Amino acid sequence: MAESGARRAQASGYRLIAVEVALRGLDGTKLVRGLVDCGSAGNFVSQTAALEVGLKATEPAETQYAALNGQSLRVTGQGDVPLAVTDSHGRTIGGKAKFNFGRIHGYDVILGMPWLEQWNPSVDFSTKKLAWRRKGRPARRRIAMATPHEVEEAIRNQFATAYSVVVQVVASLAQTGPGELPSQYSGHAGAFSTEGSASLPESGPQDLSIDLVEGSTSPWMPLYNLSQDELVILKEYIQTNLAKGWIRHSKSPAEAPILFVKKKDGTMRLCVDYRGLNNVTVKNRHPLPLIPESLDQLAWGRIFTKLDVRDAYHRIRIKPGDEWKTAFRTRYGHFEYTVMPFGLANAPVAFQGYINSALSDLLDVCCVVYLDDILVFSKTEADHVRHVRSVLERLETHGLYAKLSKCEFHKDQVDFLGFVVGQNGVQMDPDRVRSVQEWPVPRCIRDIRVFIGFANYYRRFVHRFSRIAAPLNAYTEGAKAGTQHSEAR
Repeated sequence: MAESGARRAQASGYRLIAVEVALRGLDGTKLVRGLVDCGSAGNFVSQTAALEVGLKATEPAETQYAALNGQSLRVTGQGDVPLAVTDSHGRTIGGKAKFNFGRIHGYDVILGMPWLEQWNPSVDFSTKKLAWRRKGRPARRRIAMATPHEVEEAIRNQFATAYSVVVQVVASLAQTGPGELPSQYSGHAGAFSTEGSASLPESGPQDLSIDLVEGSTSPWMPLYNLSQDELVILKEYIQTNLAKGWIRHSKSPAEAPILFVKKKDGTMRLCVDYRGLNNVTVKNRHPLPLIPESLDQLAWGRIFTKLDVRDAYHRIRIKPGDEWKTAFRTRYGHFEYTVMPFGLANAPVAFQGYINSALSDLLDVCCVVYLDDILVFSKTEADHVRHVRSVLERLETHGLYAKLSKCEFHKDQVDFLGFVVGQNGVQMDPDRVRSVQEWPVPRCIRDIRVFIGFANYYRRFVHRFSRIAAPLNAYTEGAKAGTQHSEAR
């Protein structure tokens, strides 16, 4: 039996907990009042609030519900609702849950027993507080099974106390260290082949064409000065990639300079400065996946495997006849790519389209993909092994290879796209939170804009983000006009 939380609070002394809920739909996000009600047999969302953010029921209602006064509670349908709930300590966890759409009074959302069972928060009705469990998941303890003799003694003891606990068998899960392939996937070792990833991919419909704006001329930019250490790395890069067939000597009229960028692990990455070429390239406007949308697909996941595609861009060829446009100039010669390099304007979209095609029947069913990052999610271990095998099979078929040292298998929590994804939803990465907290005081307008851009990535977790960021945005605009805003400080 379900009922209106507002009416119930007036009719009885029943303990109810009010929480802040962010409803997310196609038309935006709306902060509403939610009610945690363990006496409600279903989850309910106000039809009016749902429509404001573009949420609609996708299925007919399966059950009729009654309110405390015995009258039928009108339910128009049900469907999955993306939402984020903030606990009594200000921590927010988001995900999807099935809700009934209808007319409710007093609150816009009622979080009933189905929601409580799904997300399992810590609820204290005596203090009317709800708290997300540490790290977003129940605490784990090693337990020893009682012997038959101990059980018999406990039954005979009239003072013995019985506890109900949830036990999850974890011994059967693949526990592997970094760089180790679980035995379940030994038949797909080819999907992690370093020889395969270093080969020259076959040409096909996925080849990247570089179409230039009509009337444009071949781009040319002067060489950049390099250090002695960078020249050593450059020479090795040229020799290695000539041997692979990924670059070749060129007589192209186009010439782009190169530079080096330090990676997270401290090593150097060669980058070609294709700004000149990109300025005269016809852009492919197909969008990359929306990260919040991708994260919402993971709501039902309980087991996760993360795969990192090795040399992802280099698994796509440049369309024959367009190689000359990728030419770059160095102290050691003039070269052009036969495979897709980093830095081209349409490269991210081209690779996203290719990997989407490779995994098309699995996308949003058991995996999500953002460029070279793949996350496989499942409810059970048996399903997960089957899902991971399906993904690896398609990678092999399409000439894509995962980097084993960067892959994680059968985890209940993983880092993905700057977020922590686990059994109880999506959370902010603690390291990213620390970066925001320790951000140095901006010294110029550009520094402020960089900070706003970084913080904006996590706006879904920050209550009233727009209001908090408003003084900073006003400051950047005011600086242009010669005014300042004290609130920004």
